[in-house]
Amino acid sequence: MLASFGEQTVAVRRDLIHLPITHYFQSAEDRATWEHLREFLRELIVQAADGTRPTGLRLQAEMLSMALDDFEATLDDHWSSRPHRATET
Repeated sequence: MLASFGEQTVAVRRDLIHLPITHYFQSAEDRATWEHLREFLRELIVQAADGTRPTGLRLQAEMLSMALDDFEATLDDHWSSRPHRATET
């Protein structure tokens, strides 16, 4: 599941770069906002990254965290001045 979230985050980031107009469409439901989704995914990452979890799960959590960092950096670069932690390549 975490790997799928990571793949989907990368796909959304790519779409946002190529079709930035998608950023301007907003949902009327709070639970469908980026802020709500970000909080949900970050909590999943924290839980999955716990040292007691299997190595594969912790790796997927780190990959998802990196994908979210890159996505937030893309948003920041184009639409915001909020600080972010860019993922090193």
